[in-house]
Amino acid sequence: MPFEPVFETFNVRKVKAVTANEIKIECRTDIPSDAVKKVIGTETRASVSCGDVAAGKAEFFGKAVFFIVYESVEGELKKCECGAEFKDVAVNADIPEGGIARFSCKMEKAEASLSGVNLSATAFIAVKGEISAEEKVSAVSGGEGLIADIKERPFVKKYAAKDISYPVEEEFEVNYKVKEVIEHKAAATVTAVQCGVGAVICDGEIYLTEIFLQSEGKNDIIREDRLIPFRIETECEEAMPALSASAIVSVKSVKTDVAVDEDGGVSQVVAAVVLDVSAEAESVESIRIAEDAFSTDYELLIKKDKAESFTGGEIKTEVAVVKERCATEELLSDARLCAVMGESAEVVSAEKTEGGVSVTGTVSATALYAAEDGIIPVKVEFPFERLVETDGDAEISVTVKKARGKIITLTETEMEAELIFTVRLKKRYEVSFVAAAEQGAGKPAISSAVSVYIPIAGEGLWELAKRLNESPEKLVSTNPDLQFPLSGAERIVVYRQK
Repeated sequence: MPFEPVFETFNVRKVKAVTANEIKIECRTDIPSDAVKKVIGTETRASVSCGDVAAGKAEFFGKAVFFIVYESVEGELKKCECGAEFKDVAVNADIPEGGIARFSCKMEKAEASLSGVNLSATAFIAVKGEISAEEKVSAVSGGEGLIADIKERPFVKKYAAKDISYPVEEEFEVNYKVKEVIEHKAAATVTAVQCGVGAVICDGEIYLTEIFLQSEGKNDIIREDRLIPFRIETECEEAMPALSASAIVSVKSVKTDVAVDEDGGVSQVVAAVVLDVSAEAESVESIRIAEDAFSTDYELLIKKDKAESFTGGEIKTEVAVVKERCATEELLSDARLCAVMGESAEVVSAEKTEGGVSVTGTVSATALYAAEDGIIPVKVEFPFERLVETDGDAEISVTVKKARGKIITLTETEMEAELIFTVRLKKRYEVSFVAAAEQGAGKPAISSAVSVYIPIAGEGLWELAKRLNESPEKLVSTNPDLQFPLSGAERIVVYRQK
């Protein structure tokens, strides 16, 4: 019998390289340093996008924006904004030509400085890249001259949607005159992802924070929090309602415009947020592959391999309120806490445990106190811990929705943060298969017409057939009463035509 294996091919999305770059960003304002009494706070935002991907390297580019609040030498609270663009190349020998690159960035450190002629700011940004590629995999699925253990196995196929930037606008009124915008920041979370016809539909929420300085001599600092729901559709030709999907959303930019009604004593606020959206449709499809193979006539030289895929579309969110008393330097007796700004959450560990994942981390923020001497900024940090209930693999991120504080004593302030835990459930599919098969030396023929074999307890049909060098179909036809797995007390009869 000729030896002619048949192969099935399927695509596997494989991560080929993970890269890490540190970018230093410097930005100089037009504010003279000698006009600044002290810096109150620095809010920094960065976004990154991928450029061309070539063999061994992947380009990325982005922008960092500094929002600096300071007290002038005249005692006035003011702000300024500056930005700087950056670009760099991630280098890794494993990056394939035409790979799919996804970059994310994290602000490691940001600070304002008065050491130069003008007020300036510096930030260190950690940029992480993940470059993947579609790889065609071949698996034996049958053929002549061999007996294959064929199985139908589920596997995930992904269809990339078009990456887009999506603008969201929120307009609201505050019942006072705004003199200055002290801070504007936004964070976004995804709450659900689904497929429509030709599109991936992503639902989520933006947590918008605006901190204003009130005019008319009051100089009150007032924080306004807004929740903005969004729904974004991204084009994906292969998407259909029956498919699942995944999406990643990040804030690219935030802009705030304020119009003051001098007669009415109110202010109209328009906040414009731009989101970056990356989405994929996913389908779990059945592939037909051989997990093992042998030949009754030849020794078979086979090579086995494995491949895995993940779904990532199922999302759930949990809300938790964290309270912690934080020690501060002794405040003046007339100090009051105006607002909390620049809050962020960092996950320190996420460990699987009974019932879910134990997540620990730290919330950082700046508390703004008002006293006779002016605004006093105090940086605070406090821990959080939560058991997130989930089964299987999951990616967990934490976003601060709101933050506030209350003075307990002159050396202690109670901080409170409302945290959103976003859980992306990942289901893993792994397949093992025969990747290659070659004909080896011939096997010696068995001369007996009838053979009786004693099985091994717990043996399955395939294991028995391979050990006895007979096809599973022949064993079942000549031993119809066998029940698998075997007990070990059976007797297996093999007839050979002479």
